Amino acid sequence: MKLTRIITLSLAAAMIACSLASCKPKEKEKTPEVSEDGKTIIWEGEKALVKEAYSPKMNDDGTVDRTAVWTGDPDFKPGKYWGNRPKSPFRDGEGEQFTYGLWCWSTDLFMPNCADNEAAMDMNMVLDQCVSNKVNEIYLSMLSKVQTADNIDKVGYDGQKYTEMELRGFIKKCSEYGIKVYALEGEGGEAALKWFAPGAPRTKRMVQTIAAINENAKSDDEKIAGLHLDLEAPLNASGIAETKKRYQDAADFFTTTAKYCKDVGIKLQFDINAWTQETSMVTIDGKEIPYLDHLTKVLDNLTLMAYRNTAAQQWTQGTNANGSSEVKFGAKNGCNILTGAELSLVYQMSKGERFITYDQKGSKHYVDEMAKLRDTLLDYKKTSADPGAKDARLGAAIHHSTSFWLLMSKAGDGPADFNKWQIDSKRWPWPPEK
Repeated sequence: MKLTRIITLSLAAAMIACSLASCKPKEKEKTPEVSEDGKTIIWEGEKALVKEAYSPKMNDDGTVDRTAVWTGDPDFKPGKYWGNRPKSPFRDGEGEQFTYGLWCWSTDLFMPNCADNEAAMDMNMVLDQCVSNKVNEIYLSMLSKVQTADNIDKVGYDGQKYTEMELRGFIKKCSEYGIKVYALEGEGGEAALKWFAPGAPRTKRMVQTIAAINENAKSDDEKIAGLHLDLEAPLNASGIAETKKRYQDAADFFTTTAKYCKDVGIKLQFDINAWTQETSMVTIDGKEIPYLDHLTKVLDNLTLMAYRNTAAQQWTQGTNANGSSEVKFGAKNGCNILTGAELSLVYQMSKGERFITYDQKGSKHYVDEMAKLRDTLLDYKKTSADPGAKDARLGAAIHHSTSFWLLMSKAGDGPADFNKWQIDSKRWPWPPEK
C-alpha cells in the first residue's frame, strides 16, 4: 500500500492564509504548477521548495518500519531559514552554560498544510531558529498529533497525523546541534485542576506514550528527553482550606508524575506562575515544607512565567524581592530554574496585558535585554550567598516559536505589525538567504 504525504514549504502569502479563528487552511483558487524536475512549486508567480514525499515504509510481515526518518530539508544548513534576522546573545560567552528553551505549540510542524499558527512554522524553521539563537531545549506539543508505530500496526496509517518515525527523525536532527526535545502538554483555568486527580492518570498515559516511542529509538539521540507541563491551575482559592487542598493535590501530583518519569528514564519539567509564594506550604512524608521547596526537589526543570519586558523585571519575578523564592530553592535543590520571556504579538493580547510582552518594544530591545538577563544570572552565581548559588542551574525560555520568528523578522523598535508583515516581502525573504 502506498502511503504518501507531501510536505511543502509554503510562501509567506500561503503561510498567512489560515484563519486565526478557525486555523483551517484557506481554499486555494488555483492549482499551483510544479516544475518539470519536481523540485519547485510555482504559486502565483512565486517559487517554493518541495520536500521529499514521505511514505511510511512497511516490512514484509505487514508491520511498519520503525526506523527514524528526517523528512525536512535534506540540504538543511544553519542560517538557511533564519537568514539575516537578529540573533539572541543569551548563550554567548559565559552564557553557554545556561539552558535556553523554546515553547513550540504548533502540532503541525511535520504536516503539509498551513494549520494552527500565523507563521506556518515547519520543522526546518523551528530547527534553524534554535540553532541560530543557541536554543538547546524545545518544548514541543506533540502527543495529540503523533501516531505511534504500535498504533499504525494496529489500525493503519492516519494521514491526518505524523508518525513517530518522523518525530524521532526530527529529534535526531536536533541532537546533531545539541538540542533536546521535550513533549509539551498543558491546560489552564479550573480544567487544569482535574490533572491533579489521585494517581495522576493523565500524565501516566502521556509517560507511557513517550516510553513506547523511546523504546523504538535505535539510539539515545532519537529519544524524547522528558515531559514538560504547562499547567496554569488556580491554586489560590477563595477559602484557606480549599487553597491548602489545591496546593497539596498539586504537590502529590508532581510526586507521582516524577516517579512515572523516573521509572522510564525521562525528565519532568513544569511552568509555574511567577507569583507563587514561599509561604505556600504542603505536607510531604509527614513534614510541612514550602511548596516551592518540594517542586524543586522532584522536578528537573522549573520555568518561571516571569512575563515582563525587561530583564530586571523578569529576574525580580523569581527572587525574594517579589515574595517568591524559586531561584533560591532551585540553587539549594539542584533544580534548573528558567526565566520565561513572553513574546506574544501585541495584536493578539488584551490591552491590560500588553505590557508583559517583548513584542511591544521590538526585536532590538529583546536582544539587548537577553544580554542583560544573561549577565544577571552570571552575577547571581558569582555573588549570591544563597546555598548552592555557585553551582546553580539557570537559564531562560522563549514563549513561543511563532511569535519569536515574527518579532525577529522585524528589525528595530516597536511591535511586529502583523498586517504589514503579511504584505512586506522583506519581512520574509524568499527564497531564504543562504
